[in-house]
Amino acid sequence: MLETYIVQDRWLAFAELDGDGIRLWIMRQGDVYTTRPGVSHNVYLPAYAVTHVVKHGGDGRGDDWFGDPFLDSKTKDLSEEQILANC
Repeated sequence: MLETYIVQDRWLAFAELDGDGIRLWIMRQGDVYTTRPGVSHNVYLPAYAVTHVVKHGGDGRGDDWFGDPFLDSKTKDLSEEQILANC
């Protein structure tokens, strides 16, 4: 299952596993990104952000979400200010 993220208004922060660490970046209005198969990711949306997510490429059966404790431990306590300062 793949997910394509589209930012219509404002921005979102996208974090995904990258080797032994994480890659964190900002997507802005008009940006489009499709996840990579088997790569865990987290998304942060600020107030008033307008985004669209299209799930595609799967057969519609089974789970389409899997938690990742390592990624969560690196992202869950980040404030919006920290996200913006690090991107």
